[in-house]
Amino acid sequence: MRIAEGYELKIIAGENIVVCTRADVNLTKTITIKGSGEFIWERLKEGFTRAEIIKAMCNEYNAPYEVIAKDTNAFLDQAINLGIVTDD
Repeated sequence: MRIAEGYELKIIAGENIVVCTRADVNLTKTITIKGSGEFIWERLKEGFTRAEIIKAMCNEYNAPYEVIAKDTNAFLDQAINLGIVTDD
């Protein structure tokens, strides 16, 4: 998995927002992330796979695997649907 070209995490008005920095910017493709979302974003920057991200989340947070997997998959699927993350 990787972050799609042209997307960066920016702090805007105190919020962590993933924005497109390309010329063909589409403002409907943004996502605000907090807490564990920031953790996931950093793993994406490092090129982790979905399974590796879930494993890292389990090591970082004290929650059942099923809960972490469900929430992580929901975050990643939303980011993929918005074109912010690619699953290649």
